[in-house]
Amino acid sequence: MKNTVKYPLVLFCVAAAAGLALAGTFALTFDTIRQKEEQKVVGAVVTSFWNVEAPAGAEWRNYEKIGDTGIYAAYADAKRTEVVGYAAQGAAAGYSSTIRLMAGAKPLGGGRYRILGVKVLSQQETPGLGARVNDVYTGDTLWTAIASVFGGGPTKERTATPQAKAAAEALGMPPESFPVRPAFQDQFAGKVVTVKDGKAGGIQLSKEGWSEVAEGKFPQDEHTVAAMTGATISSKAVVGAVYDAVKKIDRALGTPDGKTEL
Repeated sequence: MKNTVKYPLVLFCVAAAAGLALAGTFALTFDTIRQKEEQKVVGAVVTSFWNVEAPAGAEWRNYEKIGDTGIYAAYADAKRTEVVGYAAQGAAAGYSSTIRLMAGAKPLGGGRYRILGVKVLSQQETPGLGARVNDVYTGDTLWTAIASVFGGGPTKERTATPQAKAAAEALGMPPESFPVRPAFQDQFAGKVVTVKDGKAGGIQLSKEGWSEVAEGKFPQDEHTVAAMTGATISSKAVVGAVYDAVKKIDRALGTPDGKTEL
């Protein structure tokens, strides 16, 4: 067999085998991958409403997906008569990836929404810079960690945020039941976003105060969020993704005649 025929034939066989192997692997793992993605979304919904990760076994999950809108509604009671807020996914282009997140918001009227919490679903930003959107900061040191391993005492925990305390109280659980959350995401709780003519705004990025954010001290102003040092583009992308989520909620809630669709 001539090389002009043999080599392409061998290459074809290798490519076909690789393709079949990939297709078989995908078919076998598709359901597992889908379940993992669904679990991630459910966890993000819980987090966005209460600004904390839901503890294992929590039975309070009073929320539901509203039809095919992609919007979730949370309720303050098991009978689902009092709405806490709504949540939706948002996305925006960062420095090296698209940042996707879930944001929960409570309507205040007049196109204004108070952010209940955010949870980043995916990002591939630069490690040490934009990827710090997912960094968790604690007061732990090497010595406190070693001491906890050998029974010398608990590690030093960051003081629970007001949001974590409120969520723990609502669930009837102590604040320490919840793990410490990413500081950058945590500071969005309580901020106010305004939607007008299909455009969202209201959150201001400050280049000062990031060291305080890492210590769990967040800007008190309802519009200010401290940008991650050296990662302003990624910080703006998270704000843009929050705006995208709130605009989706606003569109689902309102119609041109002022009536509510949900």
